[in-house]
Amino acid sequence: MDTVKQDFQSFISSHYSSELENILLKNKRTLKIDIMTLQAFSSDLCSEIIKNYVHLKPELEKILFNYIQHHFEKDVKIDISFFNNFISHKIRELKTDKLNRLITFKSTVTRTSQVRPEIIEGTFNCKMCNAVVNNVKQEYKYTEPLICNNHMCSNRRSWKLDVEQSEFVNWQRVHVQEITEEIPSGSLPRNMDVIVRNELTENIRPGDTLFFTGHLILLPDIIQMMLPQNKTVPVLGGQEENLKHRRNINIKDLNFKLGFLCTGIEEISKGIKNETEEFTTEELKIIDRIKEEGDLYHKLSSSLFPSIHGHYAIKNSILLMLVGGVQKKTLDKIKLRGDINLLLVGDPGTAKSQILKQTSKILPRSVYTSGKSTSAAGLTASVLRDGETGEFAIEAGALMLSDNGICCIDEFDKMNYKDQVSIHEAMEQQTITISKAGIHATLNARTSVLAAANPISGRYDKRKNLRQNINMSAPIMSRFDLYFVLIDEVDYSSDLNVAAHILNNHQNYEENELTFNKSYFSLDEVKLYLRYVKNLQPTMTEDTKNQIIKKYVKLRQDSLINQNNYKMSVRHLESLIRLSEALAKLHCDPEVRPSYVEEAFRLLKSSVVEIISDEITMEKIGQKISIDPKDFQRIKNSLIYILKTKDPMNKENLISFHLEENEQYLDTEDAFIKEKERAEDTLEFLIAKEGIIYEENELLFIHPNYDI
Repeated sequence: MDTVKQDFQSFISSHYSSELENILLKNKRTLKIDIMTLQAFSSDLCSEIIKNYVHLKPELEKILFNYIQHHFEKDVKIDISFFNNFISHKIRELKTDKLNRLITFKSTVTRTSQVRPEIIEGTFNCKMCNAVVNNVKQEYKYTEPLICNNHMCSNRRSWKLDVEQSEFVNWQRVHVQEITEEIPSGSLPRNMDVIVRNELTENIRPGDTLFFTGHLILLPDIIQMMLPQNKTVPVLGGQEENLKHRRNINIKDLNFKLGFLCTGIEEISKGIKNETEEFTTEELKIIDRIKEEGDLYHKLSSSLFPSIHGHYAIKNSILLMLVGGVQKKTLDKIKLRGDINLLLVGDPGTAKSQILKQTSKILPRSVYTSGKSTSAAGLTASVLRDGETGEFAIEAGALMLSDNGICCIDEFDKMNYKDQVSIHEAMEQQTITISKAGIHATLNARTSVLAAANPISGRYDKRKNLRQNINMSAPIMSRFDLYFVLIDEVDYSSDLNVAAHILNNHQNYEENELTFNKSYFSLDEVKLYLRYVKNLQPTMTEDTKNQIIKKYVKLRQDSLINQNNYKMSVRHLESLIRLSEALAKLHCDPEVRPSYVEEAFRLLKSSVVEIISDEITMEKIGQKISIDPKDFQRIKNSLIYILKTKDPMNKENLISFHLEENEQYLDTEDAFIKEKERAEDTLEFLIAKEGIIYEENELLFIHPNYDI
């Protein structure tokens, strides 16, 4: 013990003297000691402190108090906090064999209590003789003196707490849950109560994933002690005496539960939004090597999901979602979303769930959940009553737990309508507002949503538009930046490639999946590069702004005349900006260039799924004429757009306007004549058969019942 005291005093003197001076100047109460630094100073001292931490803790604090008294001439009690432990445990590994040891474990915070004063050492006055009993230590529950100090007094029960002379600290209980990666398949996540004190209070939020360093403690199980005992005990004849003896034993006194007294916390996901200088030299070399690669956009997206064949547009979009746009604040302090939301719609067996599962493992703060088995409270946040205190507390849902990460929601279409409405705010404002049980709070949910949904009829019907194929409301659809439809089509070469890829996966299941797929980068390298680019903030040039405006206007015009798809809103302009910024960040470009806007526009246009139908047959002077559905749709959209944007006109003027707008595509006289004939036939078909356009006093109008 003496050796430990001397070594620890030498360690404080040589490594933390200046740190202590800063702590005293700033009026703080905690000295943070790096365990790796302690290990480098003396492995024996480090090992002894870890093994017998609970017994040595009072002595270490006493040594520190004496050191401050001697060197700084101040009577200040400083707490000791350890961090950067070289061994990290799982919650389910924390058993009674680890009592008294200094341990570190990682977990996700789900609920926090209010900060309250906790009595550490109490001073009591005897109510019978007024004697004072000092320094009565409180062992995690209110503890009174056993007997009065006055030998002439026999008081054991009548005490009064002297609040002014007692020592109090700030206290907060944090409810933590096992992180998703550590939960064995088919098991429920383990939970634990963590006690934090003084400067650690109010520094932890629900949804944080942290390293907790401290020691295990035994807490009385108050809930079990409050339960009524079973007084009806069946007995056999001749056992009355034994039963009387047993009844004097209070079985409830044996009920304890494990808690954790935390002395230090660290963020487990601190690398997500670091600045460049926080990367090591080796990491910066890897980043520079990746930056110099050609066709970086394609190579990074291909390296993300090596076990999934094809779906290159989806992989590109998920890569941009992982990078994200630039989050901004207006002058009115209104936040503009920088995260990108994605929706996958498609037939069964098209790797939707596999894409979601693999995406949830890329960023540290990511949650995978299923819409069918998830309620609105499970997605956002719930208010629960504390079993011990009776107070209400907020427990984080999936969107809060994935703050600064990705929330992957499978079977999104199976959610109830009320549950879908509950995430409107989280998907756009990126906050969750709770007003329940006297609690009104606005909580952060800065997450990207990656959702998957099945079509209503089981398989995607190409004869219907996207809105008719999925069971989702217009407000929720407008909050997604991109939509992708995965259709399981019968194609000989595609089926051969998919089958060969799946068999390759099964054949090499014991190998690293990135090796046999010949990926450009390893998954760790992709994660490192994403960490690097996520914090960049590219700016826009005037040319880029003009380009974005042109592309947005074109999207609006297409949606105005296109009956097949949802209507483009202002949110899609913001989507265009976010996708362009993500592309600039991905290429480490300080400016958003027009080429990035072109790619963002292409991705948005690919969300629009055309309705496929057979050839359209028209009648003209007793004979039948066939027209390609794409040409019919193109001409129909053009005619309707002209009628909607200009004054009523006759047939000849409408055909002339149409030919003028498409003049650049009509190279020859034959093409011009054919286009004119197709336009005339289409116009007659729209008037006579479909009734979309009607004629009145030789002027053409769009039918009021036509749903654009």
